[in-house]
Amino acid sequence: AGFPVTSPIEPGGEVQPSGLPAGPAATTVHVGPYDQMEPAYQALTSWVRDHGGEPAGDAWEIYFSDPVSEPDPATWRTEVVQPYQAA
Repeated sequence: AGFPVTSPIEPGGEVQPSGLPAGPAATTVHVGPYDQMEPAYQALTSWVRDHGGEPAGDAWEIYFSDPVSEPDPATWRTEVVQPYQAA
């Protein structure tokens, strides 16, 4: 899990600071259960390659829905972000 911060943090215990890579990234929004997100990842990889790039590093997810307040998985919204290297 990651959380944006406004200033640098010191590592402590299991909490370690990290950063997101600079550069281009392709994004898409998946609507539905978390266990059905694979097509979103495949679409991003296809889009990147169709536009002459290559995925660079791991993708990450941004969750817009709270399963506690929105118990219907069909309504959950998740943004998937895939950094890539342009050709």
